[in-house]
Amino acid sequence: MRTRAGTLLLVSMLACCVTGRARAQQLPTIPLPDAVAPRRSTDDDDVADDAGFIRFEYLCWWIKDAPLPTPLVTSGTPSGRGVIGALGTSVLAGAGQQSFGGLSGGRLRYLEWTDSEGDYGVEAGAFYFEHHAVHFQASAAASGDSVLAIPFMDVSSGRPQASSLVLDQPGVSSGSAALYEGTQLWGVDFNFALNLNDWLGDTSANVRLLTGLNIVDLNESLQLITDSSSALGVAHHSDIFAARSNFMGIDFAAVIGQRWRRAYFELIPKFSVGANVTSDYIVAQDVSPAIFSVNAPRVVYNSHEGTFAQPSNIGHDWPTFFSVMPQLQARSTFRLCPHCSLTMAFDGLFWTNVLRPGGMINPQINPTQTNGSLVGQPQPVRVFNTGNFWAQGFSGGLQVSF
Repeated sequence: MRTRAGTLLLVSMLACCVTGRARAQQLPTIPLPDAVAPRRSTDDDDVADDAGFIRFEYLCWWIKDAPLPTPLVTSGTPSGRGVIGALGTSVLAGAGQQSFGGLSGGRLRYLEWTDSEGDYGVEAGAFYFEHHAVHFQASAAASGDSVLAIPFMDVSSGRPQASSLVLDQPGVSSGSAALYEGTQLWGVDFNFALNLNDWLGDTSANVRLLTGLNIVDLNESLQLITDSSSALGVAHHSDIFAARSNFMGIDFAAVIGQRWRRAYFELIPKFSVGANVTSDYIVAQDVSPAIFSVNAPRVVYNSHEGTFAQPSNIGHDWPTFFSVMPQLQARSTFRLCPHCSLTMAFDGLFWTNVLRPGGMINPQINPTQTNGSLVGQPQPVRVFNTGNFWAQGFSGGLQVSF
């Protein structure tokens, strides 16, 4: 009897243990939170699309042709003397635009989130293009004509009249003209970044907003070099027109991204508003007395004046203009590994009120101001003809995410 009771007690205890274990297995499991919750993950990588990065790129851009509205070098017949409007006169340089072709440069960009949640950060970048120059050179023999000249408008009589400075004429003088124009473009920006991905929810899109400081600098120069040798002597003139436009403004931008498999696409509209601080510099250089040939009897002038650079406009000034700069970038990125990507982009930039060297040349000249007997008003006066500027091109490089 006692043995049977012990057996029943043992069976009851085993049944309770099995039932308790089954109930314990049915209790829900509460996972422990991770130290950092990955809320911006991708489908196949462990690095987020909007993670911090550093990017290196090669740039190939084209810029708007430099304006050269003033005819600078002409050829023609001895009777026409290369004067604009005379029969047989052809414009060799000026009265148009100067193309620089493709520009090569580089760009660096950096993004880092400053808080643990990845909501706030800083983004900065810089681009730089090498100095690029084009040149033109002509002589009467090379042009196939008998006269090489620099045309201008003579205002000594009070009424502008077409005239010229003859450099090369058979039996009278021999000379040449050379034109050099160079350009260089660079820029930097520093922005505060705000990540909007929490507001978008669980999607494959990424959006961040940027605001900060944007600086873009365009430095250009134009040099006209003339040589003329005759029985009266040798003349060498060098007119230099240098223009620099430095934009400083407030930046507003949005970076809109979308993933498709291992590719990632971004569209970046950007708008900057601020001041364009320009710097213009006009100087004339020569090494001997100059022969300023006009339609009237020739006059021999002293040094320290050029052709379009005269005492009335030589100097340095800093005019400032209001300016806006909208930009647009379209970028595609292909993930090679979790931390490395190849990237390609197209950029477009538009810039208002930009001063360029061709807009500083005034063709109205009073030749009498340099021979000690000024007749009429001294000319040329300084001019600041600003205009719109654009740049566009392609880029390619490597992006490292972290």
